[in-house]
Amino acid sequence: MENKTTATHQENNSLNSTNSAPKKAVREYNGHPSYRHWNADLWFGNDESLYQMVMNAKSPISFIRECNRLGIDRTEDGVPLSKRVLKYVWESFHN
Repeated sequence: MENKTTATHQENNSLNSTNSAPKKAVREYNGHPSYRHWNADLWFGNDESLYQMVMNAKSPISFIRECNRLGIDRTEDGVPLSKRVLKYVWESFHN
């Protein structure tokens, strides 16, 4: 009887483990969601003209459009600037 209970318990555990969704790993970088977010935030914050551009933008959309208009699609060291990263930068400066 003990073996039957143990086998049933093991089957239930294996069913539970295969049915549970895997957890997504979060890889923060210096308190930012990722290296790309940190790099962009640092770059815009350490250049006066870029800082003023972020601060003068009325919304994340206008900031993204201004970056696109000026051809700013990478940081000075080559890290790509996605819309998500640019939105994050704008929000971090305005919150």
